[in-house]
Amino acid sequence: MGFWIMLLSGLIGLALVIYAFKKELPKGQKIAFWLIGAALLVFAVALALPMACSFS
Repeated sequence: MGFWIMLLSGLIGLALVIYAFKKELPKGQKIAFWLIGAALLVFAVALALPMACSFS
């Protein structure tokens, strides 16, 4: 289940960052999208690291 949480949070985070980059949004909203997207990407990486270490 951790794999799916990692995958979904990474994809959603990436989508939010791309959406904020491509759309003309107000500055505050753009910053919020960037921060939430980046936080989700960091969360996905934090979940992935223990899984990657357990394979070796």
